[in-house]
Amino acid sequence: MRVCITLTDREWQGCIDTAKKRNRKEDLFGPGVYKPDLSAFKAHAVGLLGEAAVGKYFHRPIDKVIYADGGDDGVDLKNLPGYGDSGIKTTTYMDDPWLRVEARNFIPRVKTWFLAAARMDSPVVHIVGYAYRSELEGLRVKQLRDNGPQNYILPERKLHSLPPIYLEQLWLF
Repeated sequence: MRVCITLTDREWQGCIDTAKKRNRKEDLFGPGVYKPDLSAFKAHAVGLLGEAAVGKYFHRPIDKVIYADGGDDGVDLKNLPGYGDSGIKTTTYMDDPWLRVEARNFIPRVKTWFLAAARMDSPVVHIVGYAYRSELEGLRVKQLRDNGPQNYILPERKLHSLPPIYLEQLWLF
């Protein structure tokens, strides 16, 4: 069962502002396009909406550090009780989304991978579920597109659900 998190206007705008800062790396590395209708900026923004939703669920701030080389340490939320260091993947697909973790980003520190589903035009973000690293390690990697990356993939029906919660007001930005 999905958990739906509604971001406040301030939280949503904080994600957009951070996405703009993260997207400045295009000056060094050139523009990226993740699929025909998703620019690099929108990919950053959607990713941050997922990070903000999972962060809000666990009452944790998101990592707003911007790295000069365009990379990061691969951990989105640190030391989550019961989940350890965690990575968050966000998709724009709302119907039967997949948790897809690129094999090259499958770092040992991340113990749990969360999947969120978000749209740029909505403050409501779905936390679809999660999988432990050990569950993904046993999968065969798949390449979804020619010249695309190798991925560990789990469909929504195979993910664990988070328990529903009642949130108090939490300001992430």
